[in-house]
Amino acid sequence: MKHMTPNFDVPTSLLVVSAALVVGVIICLFVLDYIIEHQEIQNQERNITQRKTKYTKYNYKPPKQNN
Repeated sequence: MKHMTPNFDVPTSLLVVSAALVVGVIICLFVLDYIIEHQEIQNQERNITQRKTKYTKYNYKPPKQNN
């Protein structure tokens, strides 16, 4: 099997592959960071709704926050 580009030697192809792997890993890290932050925001919203239902269960109004 011959390669399409004969002037493309092995070290540069390895360099390109390793660079692509590094870029892929960086993208994966960014995506994981975004997913973790998104889950934390959802957990905070869930906690807020649980608190609201806890207050309504005992028919207790939470103290109003003065802004």
